[in-house]
Amino acid sequence: MKGEVFLDLFSSFSVEEVSAYLQSLGMWAALIGAGLIIFQTFFPIYPFIVVAAANVFVFGLWWGFLLNWLSAVTGAVFMFWAVRTIGADWAKKRLGRYKGSRALQAYLARKGFQTIFLLRLFPIIPPMVLNLLAGLSLVGTKAYISATLIGKLPAIWIQSWLGHDFFHLSEENMIRFVVVLVVFLLVLWVGMKIVKKKIKVS
Repeated sequence: MKGEVFLDLFSSFSVEEVSAYLQSLGMWAALIGAGLIIFQTFFPIYPFIVVAAANVFVFGLWWGFLLNWLSAVTGAVFMFWAVRTIGADWAKKRLGRYKGSRALQAYLARKGFQTIFLLRLFPIIPPMVLNLLAGLSLVGTKAYISATLIGKLPAIWIQSWLGHDFFHLSEENMIRFVVVLVVFLLVLWVGMKIVKKKIKVS
């Protein structure tokens, strides 16, 4: 029965359905919520924000954010480790069509921490591409993990907060929700423009 419900999630994958599924799991909810985020890192077939919002709804703002952040970092580190150990050929094939890979590898070789940090804050390239490139590069493991931990924190906090407010909309926080969303998107857009000029990937 649980398996059927899980498969049904991929047909619609709404925040409400994911939340309801997690709530039905009892003590396993946190493990599955984390697993969905890690799975999404390797197979981005559904939006991260949907699972992030569901985790916040089920576990509350702070615990939900912590689960989202640590799971996203864990998924990124797993992919980095997989490329470094057994998946180099697979990563090269996946990156074959990406025109900016050579330029990014050059930046990663010179300034690994700074490049990963900026691209986590302002994702001008898909996170999966960055994970694969970092795995193929000479950037150190400590630099990659620390840059990922710090760089992912602001965006995941904002997404978790917005997910929390979305489920608790009222006249009092409606304005705050809209303002935070607009400011977040504006800062993200401006930051991506600046980083794209600084780190030429096209």
